[in-house]
Amino acid sequence: MKYFFATTLSLSSLFLFGQSGDSQDSSINTINKIFNSYIKKSENIDSKKNKELFTKVVKSLKNVTDQKNLLVLVNVWMYYDPTDLPTRELVEPIFFNNKKAAAIAVRNRIKNKKKWEMKDRPPYSELYSLLAALAK
Repeated sequence: MKYFFATTLSLSSLFLFGQSGDSQDSSINTINKIFNSYIKKSENIDSKKNKELFTKVVKSLKNVTDQKNLLVLVNVWMYYDPTDLPTRELVEPIFFNNKKAAAIAVRNRIKNKKKWEMKDRPPYSELYSLLAALAK
């Protein structure tokens, strides 16, 4: 109950006070917590509450240019794929709002391939398509 209240309060502050750097960092932290919880389970399911919170927070973000924050979003774009949540459709508008910064983040992610990722297999291989779309 305390978590729900704190989450509701932080979301309220996002919408009341706009998107300052601090609220953007708070939003990215929320996204990162949901994402990290999801990948620890290694399943394609997530709670309805997490999916709803993720959707609200992502929709509140408009112009993300900080490379650390964009890296979180690139990783989410790649690996947060719970059933019945169009993650990529939610995250991609953020990338296209600032194509230059997003392209830098994608190129950095390509350079920092994890050992277990394969260049010719999704989702890593799809980074090249995302980069091409950002170049248009």
